[in-house]
Amino acid sequence: LSLIISTVGNGISSLSMDIEYQRQRNELYLNQPKGFFNGLKLGAKGLFNGFRSGIVGVVERPSEAIRQDGGLGIFRGSFEGLAGLVIKPVTGVMDATSLTI
Repeated sequence: LSLIISTVGNGISSLSMDIEYQRQRNELYLNQPKGFFNGLKLGAKGLFNGFRSGIVGVVERPSEAIRQDGGLGIFRGSFEGLAGLVIKPVTGVMDATSLTI
């Protein structure tokens, strides 16, 4: 069940279009839990990371896109930021679930 949830989470997280967030999730899964409490700790870290990254991305993604693409980057960055606001907390919940099972 844990493998299924983490696989679905990987698919959903790719929709966030945030390479750094996906790298952080991969690092989280490299440290497989070594017991129940360690799993809770890693799960909480994944949950917190999902919510924090989603909220911060709403501000950072548009500004990064403007720096890269100029004025029209605001549209791409805003879309990525708003998508991440929904997608990243959902994958954070999935990470917390799969790491604590």
